[in-house]
Amino acid sequence: MKFHVRIIQTTLVVLSAVFTMGCAGNEEKQETISRSTLPQLISQIQKCSKLYTTEFKVHKIITYYDNKSINGSLLGMKINSELPMSQRKIAIPMDATLKTYIDLSNFNEYNISLDGDKMVIMLPEPSVTMTSSKIDHKNIRRHVDFLRGKFTDEELTRIENNGRNAMIEEMSRMDIMEKAQQSAAKTLLPIIAKCGYNCQNVTITYGAVTRKKDLRTLLENTAENAKQIIK
Repeated sequence: MKFHVRIIQTTLVVLSAVFTMGCAGNEEKQETISRSTLPQLISQIQKCSKLYTTEFKVHKIITYYDNKSINGSLLGMKINSELPMSQRKIAIPMDATLKTYIDLSNFNEYNISLDGDKMVIMLPEPSVTMTSSKIDHKNIRRHVDFLRGKFTDEELTRIENNGRNAMIEEMSRMDIMEKAQQSAAKTLLPIIAKCGYNCQNVTITYGAVTRKKDLRTLLENTAENAKQIIK
């Protein structure tokens, strides 16, 4: 029994606007970060809840096939053999829309570290969700050998759901996640600037948030990952 998802085409749409303003004009802002506006910044970021960053449309073909086999032993020898004329195959075309998002619902003071005029904001890693899918029923292709029964509605539903899950898992390993991080950073820039912070002193990074994270280690690690630094 084998299951395979083949992605034919992917179209990427960046959802968040590119803020050309960035932090322009913030050079006159205070160089030392004031803690007094941190609650406001945290509240504004929390309001984003699920921050959707990118959307991509995918056309894929879910292929599945299996064979009946004999398993057992004869005269002390193990037998594992496929039966002839017992193969089933199916190819299901599917169009789907997926979005990447960052869950900010639990954002709090532990997501922010301060060191003088430097601020580090730690965000969760992006996730992928499927918002819609459509099966092209007219172009489903089946092959069922003589000794096998047709695919049942329950089997088709299971195969389609496995295909959706496989696509989400595959997309989560693509460079689309890096684009989602960049898009999220651009979306948060105006919020950070509006709260009175100089974005040139702000670093946004991604990963698990722990209450006892060492700030020095965090700053060193994010410095090595220059692509995450907002300037």
